[in-house]
Amino acid sequence: MKHIHTQLLEEIKSEPLFEKIIWVTVSKDFSITKIQQQIADRMYISLPDPEVECATVLANELGRNRHVLILDDVWEGFALKKVGIPKPTSSNGSKLVLTSRSKVVCRSIGCEIVEVPLLPYKESMNLFLALTERGILKVPSLEEILGNIVGKCDGLPLAIQVIAGSMKGISDIVEWRNALRELREHVISVKGTDVEIYELLKFSFDRLVDLKIQNCFLYCSLYPEDYIIPKKELIEYWIDEEFLGTGSRQELYYRGHTILNRLENKCLLEKHDRDTVKMHDVMRDTALYIKSSGPRFMVKSGIGLKELPSKQEWEEDLEKVSFMMNNVSEIPLHLSPNWTKLEAKSKFKGKSVNLEIKWANMQRGTNMVPKVRTWKAQGLKSK
Repeated sequence: MKHIHTQLLEEIKSEPLFEKIIWVTVSKDFSITKIQQQIADRMYISLPDPEVECATVLANELGRNRHVLILDDVWEGFALKKVGIPKPTSSNGSKLVLTSRSKVVCRSIGCEIVEVPLLPYKESMNLFLALTERGILKVPSLEEILGNIVGKCDGLPLAIQVIAGSMKGISDIVEWRNALRELREHVISVKGTDVEIYELLKFSFDRLVDLKIQNCFLYCSLYPEDYIIPKKELIEYWIDEEFLGTGSRQELYYRGHTILNRLENKCLLEKHDRDTVKMHDVMRDTALYIKSSGPRFMVKSGIGLKELPSKQEWEEDLEKVSFMMNNVSEIPLHLSPNWTKLEAKSKFKGKSVNLEIKWANMQRGTNMVPKVRTWKAQGLKSK
């Protein structure tokens, strides 16, 4: 979808069929308000507070010109009118394109369905070889093993990309045989279930082996879906979490930068530009799947949260919590059965600060709360 967006932007420079190309990632954490704000941001306009008035403003703005609106990664149906999206017609000349894993969702919104097929075996193999090294075909007896591994990817480009990344540069046939065995073990018990793709991708996570690198990868899932993550900020958080061992600040930063490069090379993170990275939404789901059992993450970042999750979610096995980019203003101390004192890490105007969870008396006000990334539950001491 990113490729289509880029191509359309290039085409309107030479042949302006549309005045605006707007790309919005909807994601699993669906919110009318969130979609409205993203569209407004892409159009550089301000919105009023009430949701209904926002829909009117957006409908008027979108109706003024021919546009292509791309809604990427839609998980549930919704009424276009409620958001403020005018229905595309031959008279207004606008287009609406959405991607979804569900035909039911596409039908509910009234879209014509164009199914994107899985990669056939030959294309899957070519992609896999392009991401590893074609020279591995020269290794005796390896062709059959490669065929079995590619077959396990079921034509899913992301699975091929990530698994190929984890095997890049390896020519030892014994290691390839072991990789096939591990891959079979990952999917054998979940074949045909929703978590099959997560187990396929978890194979590459497990092959990282180094606990420090695994922790660095999992930490990225605390950010909101499709968030553009500044590399320098991420490394600073890894240092604060003590993932990178000991040494001078500069040495730890270099170590963190090396780990970032390794995660990119293994296709577990995506390079966005020179200074930022992204975590693919399915890779983020995989990370959260890994941390769905204790020690557990509770991630509610970027979903427009105004109230805290119920007390049932604050169980004893909770390791980290992320409320980044929300509107939470108070965290009562009694929510977790284990925590009498809690430390929150935040970024405020470029400086690291520690927040004691007694936010009613917080000196700088509650405007810092939406920036909170993680709380550490381990090693707590009463004061």
